[in-house]
This record gives sequence, structure tokens and C-alpha cells, in this order.
Amino acid sequence: MIFNQELTRFDVSAGVFAQGIGMAGPTLIAHGTDEQRERFLRPMLRGDELWCQLFSEPNAGSDLASLRTRAECDGDEFVVNGQKGWT
Repeated sequence: MIFNQELTRFDVSAGVFAQGIGMAGPTLIAHGTDEQRERFLRPMLRGDELWCQLFSEPNAGSDLASLRTRAECDGDEFVVNGQKGWT
């Protein structure tokens, strides 16, 4: 929250820092070990390290037109067939 207030104060965007500060940082704060927090949070906030999020699928990459994973309705549930890679 403080980081976002400072961004607003100087009229700048989080841009390349959004994944780390908006997703990875809060996850580390909530679920990370003390060692993980110490290792990753300071460099993330200083901008020394950038974080990203990637999705792909075997034989399709990130091309949505080539996706093969499907969810099929089975009664009251959906069964997902296929696999995804999340990095």
C-alpha cells in the first residue's frame, strides 16, 4: 500500500514491478518462510529483481488458438483433460 502511495505521489507507474509487488510479494508475506521473505522482498521493492508470470501448454506454448486442454461437463462437475505449465 505504501509503495502504491509513493507511486501516486511521483506520478509514476508500477509497470514492470506489478507482478512482483502485486502478486508474488503478498503471497510471500502471507505464506513464505522467513528466509524467503528476507531473500526476495527487499530486492523486489528496490527494483533489483523483476518478477513475471507465464502460462503455457505442451505443444501449444502460449498460443490460445492451439490450446488442447478442455473442461468437459460430467454431471455437476467439470473434468479437465490436458495440462498447463505455470511459471
